[in-house]
Amino acid sequence: MLHIVCISDSHKQFSIAVDEYIKRLNKSVIISTIKPSRKDDPTSVIREETAMLLEKMSKLPKPRILLEKDGDQLTSEQLAELIQKTDYT
Repeated sequence: MLHIVCISDSHKQFSIAVDEYIKRLNKSVIISTIKPSRKDDPTSVIREETAMLLEKMSKLPKPRILLEKDGDQLTSEQLAELIQKTDYT
């Protein structure tokens, strides 16, 4: 099972597109949303949201893949290959 965790307040402006995309996903994909931090200080936001992500991820089965802005750049094909190798489905 592939479990996607994202930080998002809402996606009202994209709700139709997001709902359609979720419908097309295999039933073995679960999407969970974490509410973003309400703090004003960027450092505090990063700390709080990191803590929330780590708590959520600690409850998920291994292996885990974290998408991060400074991480390795993968094409869609490379990500699909990585997911197949880790046997999430």
